[in-house]
Amino acid sequence: NDIRPGDIQSIEIRAHSVSAGVAGILNPRTIAESKFSIVFCTALALSRKQVVLTDFSPALLSDPAISALLAKSELIVDDGLTDDPGLRPAKITLRLRDGSVLSETAFTRKGDPENPLSRDEIRNKFMELAGPAWGSYSSAAAIFESLSRLPEAPDLSKWVNANLMPWQ
Repeated sequence: NDIRPGDIQSIEIRAHSVSAGVAGILNPRTIAESKFSIVFCTALALSRKQVVLTDFSPALLSDPAISALLAKSELIVDDGLTDDPGLRPAKITLRLRDGSVLSETAFTRKGDPENPLSRDEIRNKFMELAGPAWGSYSSAAAIFESLSRLPEAPDLSKWVNANLMPWQ
């Protein structure tokens, strides 16, 4: 939906107790805490339409748009969203200023075996995380392609020599 943060009156997030236990920080004060805050990541997603690692910065902790959305957010522990003990669903409900209500439930997180990342999503995540570590986009892309061929390698030692040794 094309939701603007200023259109949001309130945000209700219902999460499984395990999820809330891991990422239930309501007022993150550090970058590390913000990464483990369901409400912060939700505010970030609503504000920027995505959540990527490079978004987490000291400036983001005091961003007025994020702070305004945090003030409108409520995290509720709700283990009643499913009867399946293996799932940790979450439900978000947005109440908009025009009176409309938008709600969505995710029974599995993106990246879980039940909701796997596509090859492009895996590649994008790898590039985001590995690109800075390898110093260049082209090096990280070559490494990703090499790793993608690993399952078909008939001999691991030959694969290592051909694919990893050049990067040392």
